[in-house]
Amino acid sequence: MITLKLILITCTCVMGLKIALSKGMLLERLGEWLEYKVEEEKKKIYNLFICQWCMATLQSIVAHAIAFGLGILPMEWNWQLLIRWPLVVMASSFICGNAWNIYETINRVRERNEAERDYYDSLLKDQSE
Repeated sequence: MITLKLILITCTCVMGLKIALSKGMLLERLGEWLEYKVEEEKKKIYNLFICQWCMATLQSIVAHAIAFGLGILPMEWNWQLLIRWPLVVMASSFICGNAWNIYETINRVRERNEAERDYYDSLLKDQSE
């Protein structure tokens, strides 16, 4: 149960940061700078901050800290954390990566449908004049 809570917290952190770094949001400029570092300067380490598949690696550490703060995880260190951490990273990466890809696919379909609607509306408007 603790692992599922950690996965949920990690996914929330990843998706929240990914949304905040996207266009039109609060950290848009930081997101653009990070993308510039990855694409133009070929510094792949910055993918840990912008890639929805990679972000779970760092955000799981934040999730563990939040879980310690909320009392979900005990304050003492034990060997189960070593087993739990890769599972949390892999599951969160899978969930967040697929969720973001579904979101982008839905947006592409919506934009295409809106463009088609505008095109057909313009054709009908030309015929009525």
